[in-house]
Amino acid sequence: MEAQGLTFFVDPLNTQGATIKFKGDANKVVTAFQDELCKRLQKKGLVLLTPGIDPENAHVRISPRIVQIDEGNRALRYFLTFFAGHAVFEVEGQSKVMDLAPLDLYHRARQAGGLFGGSSDGLLVLCAKSAAGKFAGETLKALKNR
Repeated sequence: MEAQGLTFFVDPLNTQGATIKFKGDANKVVTAFQDELCKRLQKKGLVLLTPGIDPENAHVRISPRIVQIDEGNRALRYFLTFFAGHAVFEVEGQSKVMDLAPLDLYHRARQAGGLFGGSSDGLLVLCAKSAAGKFAGETLKALKNR
């Protein structure tokens, strides 16, 4: 099915109940996930519902929940790149595509390093964007196969 012109809604995402091991601003990571998810769906022609419109009317509704945000250990990433100290972003949720049964989604993204071990903020943003890409891809696949 063609996605052009169909509407979507992403339920608000928060860190309540998540395991967070991050000294920085977790909202920055959450926002990166939401922004990337919306960007990828809009790129395929879906239209984001504006606030105030009942989300039950959306053709696609995604309900993500953060499971884990872990900045890892920069020193371990520097000395043992690819083996230890990974930054981790884990998210699960459901995607409801029209009249289909809800699709369970899960992604755990890990980043191993960067210059001098990589900054935790930057690595977690990359992880969040990767997870958003997986969520968008699975949702679009379900929509296409409908």
